[in-house]
Amino acid sequence: MAKPSKIQPFIWGAVAGAVAALLLAPKSGREMRKDIVRSAKAAGSKTAEYGRQAGAAAKSFAGKTAAVASSVRKAANRIVTELRVRKDDDGEAGRGEEDTKAV
Repeated sequence: MAKPSKIQPFIWGAVAGAVAALLLAPKSGREMRKDIVRSAKAAGSKTAEYGRQAGAAAKSFAGKTAAVASSVRKAANRIVTELRVRKDDDGEAGRGEEDTKAV
């Protein structure tokens, strides 16, 4: 489970304070409802914008991660190939020495 950020309690406190201010303000019921609707729409818009930003950031991060993984895979393949070549070269050199010893 994700660890809550340090700003999350602040945000919840601000929301609770805004709701309390709206409910305790000396306004008519109609004005109060309009204010609540306006505030809810603004909060919804902000939430949607933050969601889009988070989605874009996640997509960017995924792309960068895929690029890094690809680079690591290519480097690992190069190392494995080089080690196999060295092993084959060492094996051929070792066979050559054995052939000269037998003669």
